[in-house]
Amino acid sequence: MTDPASSPVPMPALITSPAGFRTSGRTGRRTWHEGADFRAPLGTPVLAVRAGRVHAVFREEDRRSRARGYGNLVVLYHRREAVYTAYAHLSQVLVAPELEVLAGTVLGASGASTNGRFPRMPAHLHFAARRPRRSGRAPWPGPYPNPDRHPALHREVWVDPAVFLARFGLETVGRRPGAGSLRIRPGSHADVGHGWPMPPRFAVRAQRRGR
Repeated sequence: MTDPASSPVPMPALITSPAGFRTSGRTGRRTWHEGADFRAPLGTPVLAVRAGRVHAVFREEDRRSRARGYGNLVVLYHRREAVYTAYAHLSQVLVAPELEVLAGTVLGASGASTNGRFPRMPAHLHFAARRPRRSGRAPWPGPYPNPDRHPALHREVWVDPAVFLARFGLETVGRRPGAGSLRIRPGSHADVGHGWPMPPRFAVRAQRRGR
């Protein structure tokens, strides 16, 4: 397979909380969860799912961040799929905007950064995906695509992260849709011939767009 894909965390990978409606552990209320939460103890390498460009990096310490609640956040744009993927709550960021990365490139390390909004949240990786706006503008930063509060925006930009991963052979195995362990479909983009995911790539191509 010449066009590889990678799990967003090293295999074996587990989605502990899928995208969709759920009951908040803090308030007991029904809430919308945009992305998929992966089990990722503090410091776990966070990997680019597909080749792409670093669209934006949002920092925990930036009090004016337009992506508050996500903490340290890396957003990639995947030109081939015309989809943005986001990797949130990182404890460390290892890439910068405009860098071109490969599938499996280490973008940073998992953590529990939230811009102070969720102080008791345990370390994990929140992985999300969005399409561009119909105008062509990027959806990051932008409103949270909650189907109750912003139904039109939700239909316009939201991508189910489990469905996106399954396109490349990273399928969930569990009782709940979109949750459970990831399994690699033989012969898929995520399979390099021996049933294993792409090895993590620590080197990032340093050239910038247009050079």
